[in-house]
Amino acid sequence: MFKLINVLSKSDIRLFYIINKRVKCKLLDRIMPLITNLAGPMVVVPVTLFLYIFSNQNMILKKMSLEAMVSLSASHLVVQALKHAVSRERPAFVLDDVYTFKDFYDYSFPSGHTTAAFSLAVSTFLFYQQLGMLLIFLAIMVGISRMYIGVHYPSDVLTGAVLGTVFPFVIHSILV
Repeated sequence: MFKLINVLSKSDIRLFYIINKRVKCKLLDRIMPLITNLAGPMVVVPVTLFLYIFSNQNMILKKMSLEAMVSLSASHLVVQALKHAVSRERPAFVLDDVYTFKDFYDYSFPSGHTTAAFSLAVSTFLFYQQLGMLLIFLAIMVGISRMYIGVHYPSDVLTGAVLGTVFPFVIHSILV
């Protein structure tokens, strides 16, 4: 079992360096911080609140935004619990030569931005498939951006994507 964990850890670091170092360019250096901020709390919270408040006559939009808010909130609680339980240091704190745009004070595992992006995207997909597919693509880009800017390992992002996908389905099945 330890051997498997060691192999997975080395693969995680190797993939991190590919995204963080090898695909670097000036264009992505400008775009990736913008993409990562699309899933920050200063965007996802106001967007879901706005949709809920101003969807008066559109009951499908109101239900979708309510489910998105519940999914975001519930998944955020799990993300915070996992961050403190696992206490995984961010790549820039433990790896050499990490290209990072900013310092973070909390833990790496799992990626909260990726979880939020997928929670909102999958919640939308359950009601509006075409728009949801576009948002899922953006959620994938948010996950990649988290590695590109040096704040998460691939396994952090993958776990965030799984959490952000599972919660909307669970919430949707409960609230239907």
